[in-house]
Amino acid sequence: MAKNLKILVVEDMKENIRAAKSYFSKLENIEVDYVTSYVEAVNALEDKTYAGVITDNYLPQIPGFDPQPHGLEIGKIATKYKVPWVVLTSSYDLHADSVVCKIACSDGDVSELIDLETIRTTKTDPAAWEKAFAVLCELSNGLDGLAELYEAKLRFEKFTGKRYFGR
Repeated sequence: MAKNLKILVVEDMKENIRAAKSYFSKLENIEVDYVTSYVEAVNALEDKTYAGVITDNYLPQIPGFDPQPHGLEIGKIATKYKVPWVVLTSSYDLHADSVVCKIACSDGDVSELIDLETIRTTKTDPAAWEKAFAVLCELSNGLDGLAELYEAKLRFEKFTGKRYFGR
């Protein structure tokens, strides 16, 4: 596996970021960049190579603005760079009268979000981030697959001096 697998977490709520940091700090060889808005996420994806992205669905355009549904847009940019991504978002479950986390991804043409998993917890629980990371890894045939893809992109950039866009 790569010395440090780089993951981008896009989340605007401080308490959720604390939970993500709590989970990811326990993992070896995983380096996480945290951004809090759509614009910061776009800049990060355009400036660095990531192994994967976990993003909230509702984010401010820039810090301090009202959240809007930007998860799919961030996913489209990640897809441009061949970076696997998932949306981790909270919603209210009327049937259970509780808050749940939904993990979603996109179909092949990045036109809509598809629910992959619903877990009975909130994003303030590190277990939500653990599950989102597990789903992200599953999209790449496990952690080894995620690492292999990331290392290949880094080699491409090293030898060509260009970002990897895929085919």
